[in-house]
Amino acid sequence: MKIFTSIKSLSHFEKLIDKVDGIVIGNNSFSTLLSHSFIVEEIIEMIEKSLQLNKEVVFNISSMQTNSSMILLEKFISNFLNYNVMYLYSDLGVYNLLKKYNKETKGIYDPSTMITNSMDMNFYLSKGMKACSLSLEIPIKDIKEINSKKLGNIWYKVFGYHQMFHSKRKLISTYQKFINLDKVINNENSYLIEETRNEKYPIIENEHGTVLFREYIISMIKECEIIKELDYLYLDSNLIEEEIFNKVLDIYLLALNNKLSVSDALNEMDKLNLYIKDGFMYQDTVYQKEELK
Repeated sequence: MKIFTSIKSLSHFEKLIDKVDGIVIGNNSFSTLLSHSFIVEEIIEMIEKSLQLNKEVVFNISSMQTNSSMILLEKFISNFLNYNVMYLYSDLGVYNLLKKYNKETKGIYDPSTMITNSMDMNFYLSKGMKACSLSLEIPIKDIKEINSKKLGNIWYKVFGYHQMFHSKRKLISTYQKFINLDKVINNENSYLIEETRNEKYPIIENEHGTVLFREYIISMIKECEIIKELDYLYLDSNLIEEEIFNKVLDIYLLALNNKLSVSDALNEMDKLNLYIKDGFMYQDTVYQKEELK
């Protein structure tokens, strides 16, 4: 079990790097979901500092690439190819790019909701990938079953907001234009509220389009004994205040290292007043392949 976290700033990096096994960083030109966009010089600084401390670095490439953006991505990551870093990607075109440089074994494939069974996971892992990410929309019993049949490493988000919709259209800007609203929108504090519901769905708009998240934060701390059997646990700070996120990380570290009971960890999490739900953790999946049922 290794614990990774996204970073909100260089100062945030300095606060957390000694606590975790690795960090997730990147540039918004190639990612839809970063807490902060770093330039090449900042990324190299963090890579070198991390490797000196025997920590791992993951470069986030969560956006779907076009022909033109793939050219820019290749040029961008050429700055880091001589370093021992990993690449978290959603577009299989990035796999081919990494393979071009014999770096496919440094890739972590994260197609969001797509991998829901051991057959699919092992197929991708057989291509030489470092790890694959499991869907957050399958129950904990399926995660445990897939983990028992895996042929490689599992990457799994154990804390953070879960993306449920992405459009390349800039929906917020379009809506503003439609209602003639001239106002700067703050991505860190924007919500979609449906007319017939009360839930507040976090929504962001960037150069890649519009991303909508579930109204709650997913937390897997209740299932510490199961998730600690996975390979890479990811805590995502996106849309969460830095001070609050740091406290969450500390609670996870104590619970995962058996220095805090699950019940006490849950009590500590309650004190942070976060809107947390189990998500699909205890719901039977409808995504499992027929031959696996």
